[in-house]
Amino acid sequence: SSLAAQLAKKTPASQAKTDSATAQQGGALTRYFTMPGSLGVNLRDTARVNQLLRSDEARAILPPNMVLLYDAKPKDTNGQSFIRLIAVKKDRTGAAAAPLTGEVVSDARMDYDQTGRPEVSMSMNPNGSKKWQRMTAANIGKQVAVVLDDVVYSDPVVQSEISGGNTQISGSFSIEEAQDLAQVLKAGKLPAPTRIVEEAVVGPSLGREAINQGLYSSLAGLLIIMVFMTVYYGRAGLVADAALLFNMFLILGVLAQFGTALTLPGIAGLILVIASSVDANVLIFERIREELDHGLSLHDAVNAGYNRAFSAIFDSNVTTMLIAIILGFFGTGPVQSFAVTLGIGVLTSFLSAVYVSRLIIEALIKGKTTSAITFSTFL
Repeated sequence: SSLAAQLAKKTPASQAKTDSATAQQGGALTRYFTMPGSLGVNLRDTARVNQLLRSDEARAILPPNMVLLYDAKPKDTNGQSFIRLIAVKKDRTGAAAAPLTGEVVSDARMDYDQTGRPEVSMSMNPNGSKKWQRMTAANIGKQVAVVLDDVVYSDPVVQSEISGGNTQISGSFSIEEAQDLAQVLKAGKLPAPTRIVEEAVVGPSLGREAINQGLYSSLAGLLIIMVFMTVYYGRAGLVADAALLFNMFLILGVLAQFGTALTLPGIAGLILVIASSVDANVLIFERIREELDHGLSLHDAVNAGYNRAFSAIFDSNVTTMLIAIILGFFGTGPVQSFAVTLGIGVLTSFLSAVYVSRLIIEALIKGKTTSAITFSTFL
């Protein structure tokens, strides 16, 4: 766009020393304007762009009577989320100039046009109606912006002069979008602006470091549990370790199949799944120990241990799955990531603990009268 080209414009050679920082800043800004067909940025780059736009160098490049504001809703393009930057006139304080404020809006509601498409109907008080008539008469064919808390919720084109204050805002609205815009117009009557207390830019290196720390913690916990199971339950502990590794590969395979990213909350869910999977094996092995102490043969003790521990394992997994479903249904963002990993892990850990470990143990003791596997050590 022309604005992006202006931001990328280099300074003359005679001003290279004084304006080199400005040119570099303009180039840095342009690098983030990656939205196809419009002036906009990738949603993940907004914090960095805000930092650049507030710099003195960027202010020197931008027109003095203009401020860039974000669109209210990102748009998905080519699998990525982009958000438009809209140029709005600003006043002497640096904020978006508002010839009319929300105080003049007497009512706003979602309605339908003659073709049945959603639109927003707005009415104004007498004072606002007069100003609105003059404003629309002077800006036919131009855009006006509906701004709340420095966010642009709509930028319709003025089709004609509007008298009486009764206005219809049309566009490619869904019912929800039209209702949201009506609420914004009515909310503008309340003088309660938001203030950004703190804003930080988290680069990819910090995010990668956090993910790596989470993975290292998971691997350390997995290793400690595997060593404990081997030391405490002997050969049966090795079987539990094999089932646990199978469970981990199965969880990661399912996540990869659905294209789910392993986030920090997801790693927390993975750690919880490791604990629940080992807990099921502990219940089973303790049952088998009891049956062996009662004098049952190894084959009978294994069958009785798995059968009698099944109900307790099943009930605990059902309750955990219910919690995962509730979190996934009502939660958002990180909570949903945790719930998805937890839900998948509950299913795979139940499968690995109850069936996979049993298949391995029965294969080891099949056709043998002596103890081919131990369920206890000297501890």
